[in-house]
Amino acid sequence: MQVAALTASTYYLSIPRSMLLWFPRWLLLGRAGRRWFLLCAAVATRLSALHMLMFTDYVWAG
Repeated sequence: MQVAALTASTYYLSIPRSMLLWFPRWLLLGRAGRRWFLLCAAVATRLSALHMLMFTDYVWAG
């Protein structure tokens, strides 16, 4: 909502000051993104190990 108000505004001097209020949101988004990345990395590592075992046992060939 604030982005829409800033894009429609003609008083552009308040943009940097109002963006300072967004700072905690970026921190929370980064923390959530880090958790998501770690979860995906853990799942991908396990799946890669499983696929490597299947490849070495010739299970992948059909």
